[in-house]
Amino acid sequence: MIPPAAPGFALLLASLLAEEPRLPGPSAPKSDRDPAEKPLWKKAKASGIDKKLKVIDVKDPSLEVVWDPYTTTFHHHRTLLLKDLPEGSILHILGKIHEERGGPEKQNQGKKYGAAEALLSDIEHIGTGKAYKQPPLVGKTGFIRWHTAELRSTRLPFFARVQNRSYKLVTDERATVLSTDKLDPEAIVGKTAWFGGRARKVTVERDGKERQVTRMVVTDVHVADVSAEHMKVFLAQWGDRKNVASMEAKAESDAKEPKAGKAAKPAPGSFR
Repeated sequence: MIPPAAPGFALLLASLLAEEPRLPGPSAPKSDRDPAEKPLWKKAKASGIDKKLKVIDVKDPSLEVVWDPYTTTFHHHRTLLLKDLPEGSILHILGKIHEERGGPEKQNQGKKYGAAEALLSDIEHIGTGKAYKQPPLVGKTGFIRWHTAELRSTRLPFFARVQNRSYKLVTDERATVLSTDKLDPEAIVGKTAWFGGRARKVTVERDGKERQVTRMVVTDVHVADVSAEHMKVFLAQWGDRKNVASMEAKAESDAKEPKAGKAAKPAPGSFR
């Protein structure tokens, strides 16, 4: 017969299994969420952060921001020049693959690009970074698709390896990359940030007076030092919560059904 566990051991086991209670809001199951909470996307300047209370002070008296250490992500988005990336960087390229053509046909190929070599052309977007997530972008034609590549040269001509083949990138030294990396919470202090999450109206007492504020539990926080073109991509991916889900669903649907017609006609030397 196995003797019952000692009371001290039972208490120790309970303390080890106990989990710190999480904040209500985005991290909670849908059934546990306050029905008064609504999706919210807000831009504000962070004036301070309290890691103990998990509160972000913003220069907006009508907004209270709380973050969840278990689920809230902090991202830094930057526009970088392709030539400034280190060799070996992983790239996510929305473009068109052209396989190399050999033999007698080679001299007649490449009227547009010069030589019938393996190319990655019609590049519409390049992304990189450990926290980069593919945005809901779809190529203008069915042959412009997403490719994961490794940068093999950092000066013109740029080359990138896709699977086991190297491709020359049809671009110039002004080519830019949207880089996304994780950010420490303290790093947002003093910066204007974008906050996404769920919020509800609450009544609080300040200076002896009651007032109504928006209390927001954020799921993601972003600092965006990006170009105007990359800002469009950033907003399409992380912006208004009412539109993001439908945009991502449409992007996935379009990716499964490439556009047909004249616009999808491959250039000479392209691979079907």
